[in-house]
Amino acid sequence: MPLAKELVLGYATLSGTTQNALTAGTGQSFTVRNFSTGRAELLEVNAADSVGAFTMQIKSPKMHDSTYGIQFASTPKSLAGTSIFNPVQLLPGYTTQTLYATDALTWTMAGANSDVVCATLDVYYTDLSGIAARLYSWAQIEPMIVNLAGVTVTPETSGTGGAWGTSAALNSGNYNLKANTDYAILGYQVQQPCVAVGIQGVDTGNLTLGGPGSTNTAYNGSFFVDQSVKYASSGLGAQIPVFNSNNATGTTVNVAMTNTSTNIIVSILVAQLSQLLPSPGAGA
Repeated sequence: MPLAKELVLGYATLSGTTQNALTAGTGQSFTVRNFSTGRAELLEVNAADSVGAFTMQIKSPKMHDSTYGIQFASTPKSLAGTSIFNPVQLLPGYTTQTLYATDALTWTMAGANSDVVCATLDVYYTDLSGIAARLYSWAQIEPMIVNLAGVTVTPETSGTGGAWGTSAALNSGNYNLKANTDYAILGYQVQQPCVAVGIQGVDTGNLTLGGPGSTNTAYNGSFFVDQSVKYASSGLGAQIPVFNSNNATGTTVNVAMTNTSTNIIVSILVAQLSQLLPSPGAGA
C-alpha cells in the first residue's frame, strides 16, 4: 500500500477580529486527497500568531459539525520577548481525527486585526495511489542504524507572512552524507522558531512532510521517531521518512513563519542505515 504523509500549510493576515479563512500553501489544498482504500487521519495541528492570542476552527459536514467543528484557543510563547513566536501544539497527542476522501475542510483563525497567523495540518494516508513515500516505523529503523549524522541548510521565509518561503536543497549547506546510502530522518532542530519546517523530494512522494519549527529540541529533535511510537497502536507507525543520499540535490527543506524574509538555519538529524530499503513504504 502506498503510504503518504503531508504537512498542509494555512496562513492569513487577519481582517477584523472574526474568523478568517486561511490561504493554502503553494501547491497545497484543504481538500482531502482522493483515495478508495485505506484511511486518512489528521495527526497534528500547530499554529502561531504574530502578536498573541488566537482561536481556530477546523470543520466540514463530514466531521463532527459544519458550524464550529474542532475549536482551539491558545497564545504562542514569544522568544525573549520579541515578536518571534514558537508554534503551539493544539491537537492532543495520541488522538487522531478521521478524514474523508475529497472532503473540503473549512479552516479559519481569528485574533487581533492585522495579525499574521500561520498553521499546519499533519495528514497521514495509509493507501494513496500514485504516491511513493518511503515511510517506516521505529521498530524497522532502529535495528538498522549504523551512525548518526546531521545536515544543516538555510532556507528563507517568504516575503508574505505565513507562506512557504524559498527552499534550500538538502546538500546546499554542511553536507557530507555517503553516496548511494539510505538515511532515516529522525527529527530536526531550528536556530530560531518558525511555524513549520517542510521536507520534500522524490522519497517523500513529492509531498511536503514535516512539523513545527519549535525551539524545544526535545519536541522536534526526534519528531518522526516520536510520531512512529505514538501512533503505532493505531496502525499508523510508519512515520519515519527515509531518503537515498543520491537524491539529496532534489530534496528540499522549506520553512514558514509569521515574520518575513528571514534566514533560518535548520539542522536535520539523520541515521545512516545498514542497507538500502525497498520503496515505496513498508507497513507499520
